[in-house]
Amino acid sequence: MSVVLVSIGLQYCSTQPDAEEKAKRDAYMIEGADVISIAQGVLGSQLSKQLRDSGAIHALNYCNINALSLTDSAARISGKRVYRRTLKPRNLENMAKGMEKNALKVFDYALEHGEDMHPLLHRNELDPSI
Repeated sequence: MSVVLVSIGLQYCSTQPDAEEKAKRDAYMIEGADVISIAQGVLGSQLSKQLRDSGAIHALNYCNINALSLTDSAARISGKRVYRRTLKPRNLENMAKGMEKNALKVFDYALEHGEDMHPLLHRNELDPSI
């Protein structure tokens, strides 16, 4: 499963958000969707090109070698931090931990049970100024 996690901080002041908090949350969700679109566009266009030009085996090797630079390109375009995380990494640096691990488990569960997947918004506890 391929999932793009977008880490955007948001503070909650209560369990029932007021109009301003809801507007802020909605803006973060839109911003996250834009970042995901950029990342998928960068990665998808390169994968399609490699598949078309050189076949599946070459495309897989290309992605393994160039995934970091493609992710960095998406980060530069979006102005956000973009990275890859998984529950089953080939590269241990891509191992999901903490909130990312929990989010991927939620997505795995939804996928296994035929449920719709919905974006998750998580408050960044490490930087309360966000």
